[in-house]
Amino acid sequence: MQNWDALNEARLKRWNGLSHENRWGHVGGQPVVPYNQNRPPYWVWNSALNQLYLSCMHIGPHSNAAYLAAIKKYRLDYLLGYSSSIALLAQAALDAKVQIPLKCVITDSEPLLDSQRRVIAEAFVCPVRET
Repeated sequence: MQNWDALNEARLKRWNGLSHENRWGHVGGQPVVPYNQNRPPYWVWNSALNQLYLSCMHIGPHSNAAYLAAIKKYRLDYLLGYSSSIALLAQAALDAKVQIPLKCVITDSEPLLDSQRRVIAEAFVCPVRET
């Protein structure tokens, strides 16, 4: 299973012009801080993978600006994760009149709606793919 996952990840990166050297953000469902924490960070940096793991558990009006600041601070090249969570961050960026150019956004684990694709593409100024 590990080999299958590694092969799938390598293929996904190659298809999108990415490599293991790219800095990336994973918007996923693993909590990295207590649920009742109300101040950032809501993420953790994994230097071995060049990955910023952004827990979707705290995404919301009170924290969106902090998430967007983290994406900029860590100079991410691409995002991978839940369509709905990434779309919420993208909408927050547009509402704040902020664009954060990335190379690509790849969604997984849930369907990507056309409306979400448009918002994500506009906010992150890049193609949006789904697995």
